[in-house]
Amino acid sequence: MVSPQLLPRPARVELRDSWLVMPTVIRVRGPQDSRVLRAAQRLLGLAPESAPGFAVGAAEPCVNVSWTSADTVPHLDADESYQLQIDASGVWIQAVSIWGALHGLTTLSQMVTADGLPTGVIDDAPRHPWRGLMLDPARRFLPVPVLQGVIDGMARLKLNVLHLHLTDDQGFRFQSLHFPRLASEAHYSQTELVELVAFAADRGVRLIPELDMPGHVTSWLTAYPEWGAGTVQPSRRFGVHPACLNPADETVHAVIDTLLGELCSVFADDYVHIGGDEVHSRWWGDHAGVQAYMQARGLIDVAALQADFNRRVIARIEARGRKAVGWDEVLHPDLPAGLLVQSWRGATARDRALRQGHDCVVSSGYYLDLFYPGAVHARYDPVAPEAELLAQEDALLADARFAHVAAGMRWTHAWRSVPSIDAHTDRAGGSGRVLGGEACLWGELVDATCLPGRLWTRLPGLAELWWSGVSPDRFGDQRERWPPFIHAALAAQRLRLSALMRDALALEGIELCEPVKWYARLLGEVALNARLQGSEMPQARPYTADTPLDRAVDFLLPESITAQAVRDMSADALAVACRRWAGLTDCENVPADTLPVLQAVAYGARVVLECLAGERSREESRALLLERHHPHGEYMPAVLLELADRLR
Repeated sequence: MVSPQLLPRPARVELRDSWLVMPTVIRVRGPQDSRVLRAAQRLLGLAPESAPGFAVGAAEPCVNVSWTSADTVPHLDADESYQLQIDASGVWIQAVSIWGALHGLTTLSQMVTADGLPTGVIDDAPRHPWRGLMLDPARRFLPVPVLQGVIDGMARLKLNVLHLHLTDDQGFRFQSLHFPRLASEAHYSQTELVELVAFAADRGVRLIPELDMPGHVTSWLTAYPEWGAGTVQPSRRFGVHPACLNPADETVHAVIDTLLGELCSVFADDYVHIGGDEVHSRWWGDHAGVQAYMQARGLIDVAALQADFNRRVIARIEARGRKAVGWDEVLHPDLPAGLLVQSWRGATARDRALRQGHDCVVSSGYYLDLFYPGAVHARYDPVAPEAELLAQEDALLADARFAHVAAGMRWTHAWRSVPSIDAHTDRAGGSGRVLGGEACLWGELVDATCLPGRLWTRLPGLAELWWSGVSPDRFGDQRERWPPFIHAALAAQRLRLSALMRDALALEGIELCEPVKWYARLLGEVALNARLQGSEMPQARPYTADTPLDRAVDFLLPESITAQAVRDMSADALAVACRRWAGLTDCENVPADTLPVLQAVAYGARVVLECLAGERSREESRALLLERHHPHGEYMPAVLLELADRLR
């Protein structure tokens, strides 16, 4: 019997050794909602014009879909469970909500084989209600069709939240009708966003907007400098900026109220993200008006000032019947428990939020812009005990794949202790809930052209973790279950890489490599060393928002699938491959920045051949391979680690 390639794994599957020919007709029994019909058309190829009785049913076996609730907008508390039954009489999908019905159709689409549909029963429901992805079009704009493609892919993986980081120092992507100068040249009109919200709701995906404040506002103040507590120039660089809104100016609070009104008229979700991360407070300390405001309100420090600002913004959001989300820097004992905290600075930030009574969405462990392998991300269960998650972080320091950035990763351990917050948190006694996880793909090193390789090799594993709670040990078979759209997206991206390398052998060689990990690409050597010394110099970063992302390193997958294939090669196949790779030094017309890493791969292949021929010991050969496993520009010769493991 052919086993269906289900991703994510359902909660319970019982299949039999009998088959049903795929029906061509769908019968809907539920509240009037055409979304199920459109999903059947999209996922299963059932079109009204080609299937008489499409919405009415027919005598032959058909797909029967029913649900009971009248939900019209996806929301956090929606019941997404469904039961899918296939027998000789047809296909039966039963759900409480339309969102469960849509998930049932998605699972059904994965069950179609050349033999038809296997009969049996699937009972399924998600482990977590929040299964999300954050994209950052503020730094590098992502056109609407790109976002639609992402939403489509998310729905096929049963992910249900797309968080759009719409504003940052480099760009303001939301069209304000009241403050028209705010919008960057490339931005989303309100009409486009209303249509995108509807497009996403068609697929059971919630859209959550973020206006980042009171920091990361250079783009705001470039357009309206009077809102700031200092002066700015337009910026295309990355990193923390000094720009801050003036929290003492009542005009600023009125502006925020207007912007929130516009945002809530466009986005239907219950949640609005207010950012709150990486606020550089020097301006506030230097501004007489801000200092007077603090004194008048009894605010003892800048943390209390930011909490006061956040509290006022949250009140405006709640007055509109919505709920606020903020990055974990917003944590403060003076904030209302209804604030949802998005933790990105490790498990301790999550648990601080929970102890203060805040619900939490976990993003630490799920930063896709760090170029980590998918299995590394999938080890971070969002509800695992803090000690277990910290142990996962510590284990990476001993992992040879990350030796080149271990010092930087260790630097982040400073986030584990925040005395000014911990002193209050430990007395709070609250009990918040972990709602789920949200992967983050920040935009400094990703644009529309290289987005597929960054998303679709890692997101399936996280989708399964958050839906099914599948152990990472079972992720080995996951590529076999990737939906066709992932293979198509990666094939299209590989064509870009092929055009750059110009040669089949050079393409094979560069695909044995990976980008350097963590923030090594983004920071560059100078800024990385400065950060480790406690005095980062952002002007030394090698990338800006205008740097083209058109090199081979931009189109490499975060983890080399071809390098991993070395694990399963026979000794003879390995020798044949190494003889081929040894010729990489003869490749011509390859991009100059790839030459050093191609030479490293060729060197490693020659070492293995010499070992196989008995000219070097395994110990010496392994040492030589590991010695060359270091950054060559922005590339890591990942295959050298795999070859070294083969020589154990």
